[in-house]
Amino acid sequence: SVVHLRASNNRLVELPPGIGSMPGLRELLLDNNALLYVHPAIGNCGELLHVNLSHNRLTTLHASISNCRLLSRLNLSDNLFASMPPVVCTLTALTDLRFERNELTVLTPLVGNLVELRVFNISENKLTSLPRTIGNLSALVELHCNDNEINSIPPSMKDLFSLQRLTLGKNKLRVLPPDTAELTALKRLTVSHNELASLPPEIGNMSSL
Repeated sequence: SVVHLRASNNRLVELPPGIGSMPGLRELLLDNNALLYVHPAIGNCGELLHVNLSHNRLTTLHASISNCRLLSRLNLSDNLFASMPPVVCTLTALTDLRFERNELTVLTPLVGNLVELRVFNISENKLTSLPRTIGNLSALVELHCNDNEINSIPPSMKDLFSLQRLTLGKNKLRVLPPDTAELTALKRLTVSHNELASLPPEIGNMSSL
């Protein structure tokens, strides 16, 4: 049976229901199309590990994708999502989630359920804050939040003890919390193009930078 399906760079407007007859499918690449809708038959593809739906016109995902319990990589960047579909936060095997260049204004607290995430990209949206539950993502190695309107960082951010790369450039931060220095694994921190008048002296204790 088919395990890899690539139909990138076409003019597809919907995912055909026939996808449900590929239960052994592991990789589905449909980036750079004109998808408006993902057929619920995707829920029959319980072996999926990697799905790329970037560069489409999606605004929502059908709840049936929650059956794809092994899914580890999901790319939804460059779509038209105004919010993160709650069903995404049921995909607890995710290690890599790309949501950059959408229309997100709020990040659901349910994102804290994705405790296996290692890479999370929400850059170039319209977010003004991050939920407290972001601190639950203790496996996170990379968090990319640049080009938003974020004006504060939740105290729980200090709990991301695996974080090595944090990008917060081009936001509206006026203060960088002193407890940022508790991110002891951090190797790369970007806070350029904000509204910071100073950096906390504790940042000098971050020997990994």
